[in-house]
Amino acid sequence: MRSKRPVYIKRIILLRIFIEKMKVMGRFIIVAGLVLVGLGVVILLLERLHVYLGRLPGDIVLRSRGGTFYFPLATCILISVLASLVMWLLNRR
Repeated sequence: MRSKRPVYIKRIILLRIFIEKMKVMGRFIIVAGLVLVGLGVVILLLERLHVYLGRLPGDIVLRSRGGTFYFPLATCILISVLASLVMWLLNRR
């Protein structure tokens, strides 16, 4: 007759791996939440300084009777440059 002990050991190992992965995911969710809060604060501060992202010079707005076409070209470039700068600073370590 085969012993059932190895099955329980495998379950315990899998449970420990699962718990470790959940800890990592929990930390990621907390960091993502903090990043979103930080972005919200930055947007509120920019509005108080009368710098409206999406309404910068260079953003394209075409209005007609049928509707409005809006393409924030300057805003996209600014966000891309800032994201590139942040990634460069993080990878410098």
